[in-house]
Amino acid sequence: MRSLFRKIREANRPYCTALVAAAGSSTRMGGVDKLMEFLDGVPVLMRTLTALQPDGTNAMAASILTKVSGYKHIGYEGSEALLDPAVELGDAVTVDGLYVPLIALDMTFEPMLAPDISAPDADEIDDEYPYKSPTQRQIERNMAKTRSLITKTSEAIMLKVEGIDGKYTEVKTTLDGLTVTDASGTTKINGSSIKTDNLYVDAANIKGTLTADQIQTGSIRVGDLKDGSNYATKTYVDNNAGLSASEVDNAIATYIDSTSITAQKLRGQTVELLANSNTKVGELSLVETNVDYGIGIKTLYGGIKLESATNVYLKASGPYGGFITLSNNIVSLGGGELYIGSQMYGNSLPAGSWGKLFFLRQ
Repeated sequence: MRSLFRKIREANRPYCTALVAAAGSSTRMGGVDKLMEFLDGVPVLMRTLTALQPDGTNAMAASILTKVSGYKHIGYEGSEALLDPAVELGDAVTVDGLYVPLIALDMTFEPMLAPDISAPDADEIDDEYPYKSPTQRQIERNMAKTRSLITKTSEAIMLKVEGIDGKYTEVKTTLDGLTVTDASGTTKINGSSIKTDNLYVDAANIKGTLTADQIQTGSIRVGDLKDGSNYATKTYVDNNAGLSASEVDNAIATYIDSTSITAQKLRGQTVELLANSNTKVGELSLVETNVDYGIGIKTLYGGIKLESATNVYLKASGPYGGFITLSNNIVSLGGGELYIGSQMYGNSLPAGSWGKLFFLRQ
């Protein structure tokens, strides 16, 4: 039956070898007729017709122009059209008295076989295929070179985007967590931790303990806050503790940089003193004395020098204490007696006693 319909249809219509889409109002070109624009010295439409019919002549073109001159494409839409079941795209139909081509066909196989038919008008074609400048087309071609990939296995889901410049980002999810990798490194995230080479945040609120093997920075300042917190950065003092500028400057603070530590208190058992070559020359440490633990000053090279701008005052507290004051070229003893050893007194002067203090018995 279908072949019979086809034979009848083909017998009643002219034979067409090609259909050249050359309609439109050139609104995208600002009114410039793009069909007659020259491409390497030849109009675009002429190049198209020449490709279809290399042996074409001016007489043939004039004959075609005579037949189509004055015709205008009008778009239409129709639903449940009663047509020959053998109808195909490219056939012509009569719509509201106009003989128009069948461009779109939506057929549902039901008893009536009444399809929905349509043909877009020029404005719809312009919207569907908008004009793009050479620069825009080049940008879109470059963007098309950016590749994306999604891979799913029984063990992992991986998403990867790779650009034309070699940059890429890969996101992988496994039972161990989420891994993000690009040219700068890898970051691993699971339910309880983030492992990465560098972490940049505008602000962090940490509850519990912050542990770090290394903190590399120009300076760290920790202040004793008035709001009841133990320690926080200087920025926190400025912004959140409610202190004035002068109160912030006078607040107890600790500074740590690459060469020094500045603080009102340093706590520990031993402080080692190093020379420029990191050679240990001495230390301050806890030591045992004849009464209890005390402070020991020890040198490995050289001696010990105490120098004061005015006076030196040494004091020992307790029931057996006393003090020594060095001031105005005078050594004063207070709070106790001066005990001397057996080598500093006797019945006769010792030999070579120049520069020594010796008490002679009478």
